[in-house]
Amino acid sequence: MLTAMLVDFFSAIIAIAIAYYAYRVYRLTAFKSMMFFYSGFLLLGTIFLIRGIVSFMAFLAPRRIELIIYKNLALIYTAGISLSYLLIAISYSFEELKKEPIEGFIVFLINPFSEIISCTILLYILFRMVTGSRPSLYILTGFTLMFLHHLSGLAFLCLRNPSLYLVSRIIQLAAFSLISLQLYKMGREK
Repeated sequence: MLTAMLVDFFSAIIAIAIAYYAYRVYRLTAFKSMMFFYSGFLLLGTIFLIRGIVSFMAFLAPRRIELIIYKNLALIYTAGISLSYLLIAISYSFEELKKEPIEGFIVFLINPFSEIISCTILLYILFRMVTGSRPSLYILTGFTLMFLHHLSGLAFLCLRNPSLYLVSRIIQLAAFSLISLQLYKMGREK
């Protein structure tokens, strides 16, 4: 536990140093892609620093902090790390986004930040469904399709294949149809 905490602190320092140098390059060259690179590593360093601090608090008072770590910070940590990596990925594809205006417009419609956060939250929902409430097959399949909808939206952003955009929308329609069918059936039974 203590070793992992120290590794998190050193990782945070290195990530923040990388962010600092990326910011300096941005100031010298005005490459907007370096601003995304800077933002990604700054967020990554901040997340590692927070995780190190929380680990240190858990080391000092394990019973008190355990609830905070496992119940509240896990989702925030996952979303923060995902957002960090997304910002770094955008920094590598920033110039390409400027060259292709039609795909750039579709990329505007699919917000990569919300796609990653949605995937993370939907994974949590699916996990809770499978381990806890045992929903109907329609509801479980509908939420699984919603997860696949957001995942295919991310695949579109990465692969730049316009057919993935259409697939994403068809999957979304199927997901909503299944969930509404189950709710309709429940309403008819009551």
